[in-house]
Amino acid sequence: MSDKSHNLRINPERLWSTIMETAAFGRTEKGGLRRLTLGPEDRQVRDWFRAACEAAGCTVKVDELGTMYAIRPGRNMSLPPIGCGSHLDTQPTGGKFDGVLGTLAGLELIRVLNDAGIETEAPIAVINWTNEEGSRFAPAMMASGAYVGDFDPADILARRDATGKTVAEALDEIGYRGPEKSGSVPLGAFVELHIEQGPILEAEGKTIGVVEGAQGIIIWYDGRVVGFESHAGTTPMPLRRDALCALSEIVLAAERIAREQGRARWQRSGKLRLPIPLGTSSLGKSRSHSSFAIHNRKHWMLWIPKSEKQFQRLQSAAAWRLPSSKSGARSPSFLRRRSWKRSRPQRRRSAFHIDG
Repeated sequence: MSDKSHNLRINPERLWSTIMETAAFGRTEKGGLRRLTLGPEDRQVRDWFRAACEAAGCTVKVDELGTMYAIRPGRNMSLPPIGCGSHLDTQPTGGKFDGVLGTLAGLELIRVLNDAGIETEAPIAVINWTNEEGSRFAPAMMASGAYVGDFDPADILARRDATGKTVAEALDEIGYRGPEKSGSVPLGAFVELHIEQGPILEAEGKTIGVVEGAQGIIIWYDGRVVGFESHAGTTPMPLRRDALCALSEIVLAAERIAREQGRARWQRSGKLRLPIPLGTSSLGKSRSHSSFAIHNRKHWMLWIPKSEKQFQRLQSAAAWRLPSSKSGARSPSFLRRRSWKRSRPQRRRSAFHIDG
């Protein structure tokens, strides 16, 4: 490179304007974003991203899972590109910066190099990964996971959303099932700029940090507590088998375990379901069943065996809330356990059922 590369700076006003421009695709009433992967809003921002990258002199490739690679040529095209980027899809109630900053910062990098007339030795690839969020299709990070060989693309294409639509159908619907095979675009390195999504940097008065590791989801528990619906005015408290009270014990036990483990994180997800449909339940009855999900996050992978003991603690915490009845009640037990064959931190998904 020439001396022009010294002290290069981005154009912050241009980057901000670019982020705000893309925020028009899926904007919510409160100023956030709802841009689920492979939906109509995702198609809009993908079309915008392709046009902007091509205008900046990039060639845009799309692989079989819809991941986009905007490649700026380098002096030596035999070298694998240096990759940067993130994702443009959002959570159902997402923000303007999660993932978006990393992708559009890559575009800004290309524009800055163009402005300075700099030709890099290796090509540069700005990447928009498909379904990093995982809010519509499971698992999350499915396209990047397939890129590194953790997932089978054929299996990913067959995954369905809540309406029964497959990834393949959704890709075809928006026109982004590309001809390139997943993993066929080589990368010499990859760098991602991402917002912190937490309060630590702000609390410490810092503006930027370097990631040392990820709080990976080691084990994910899907749970269901089954009690017995009874009249609150006629059933004494010691004889009630209230599933909501049992679930509350599990929530509190999970919090206690998290505090005991130090850097370990037990995160209760937002998936708590209680049976309160109109006309079938009332405020004067105890709850018959409840469903929930808990995932266990840990920085170090060696903690996995200990999590099995903590799982038993969760079961025990709820059991006393569900006393046995004359009809006979089953003790807390596993329903099933299935492993996710991945080299990433998200390791296993388990299910258990507590029946009163």
